[in-house]
Amino acid sequence: MSEKPGFIIAGTFYPVPDRYTLGDTNLVKEITGLDFNEFASELRDGNGDPTIISGVIAVIVKRENPRWKNDRVIAYTNLLTIDDIEFVAPADSGDDLDPPAQAGEASGSSTSPATSMPSPEALPAP
Repeated sequence: MSEKPGFIIAGTFYPVPDRYTLGDTNLVKEITGLDFNEFASELRDGNGDPTIISGVIAVIVKRENPRWKNDRVIAYTNLLTIDDIEFVAPADSGDDLDPPAQAGEASGSSTSPATSMPSPEALPAP
């Protein structure tokens, strides 16, 4: 389990950014169509909107592949399905993103589908 929130994509853990650069803001606008203030507001709301998730995913993919041009990052991100992505809660967050287990089921895991965004406290403010 990680100490930071992040996403597992194709078996690789990508941490959610602590801060955003000016280059990140351009990439976010290209992939989401939102200016960065709108993106940041939606990110803080943590409603699990796939558009916002795609912006975060694009930034983390770009950071792991700094030589990729934005067009390549966007093409890669656009090919991902929701099922390809798992959110990983930080080990010490105390947030249980999975619903309580039904009787007879194992308790929740440390990951959840990308459609379940972490609470605003779990994500850094942009």
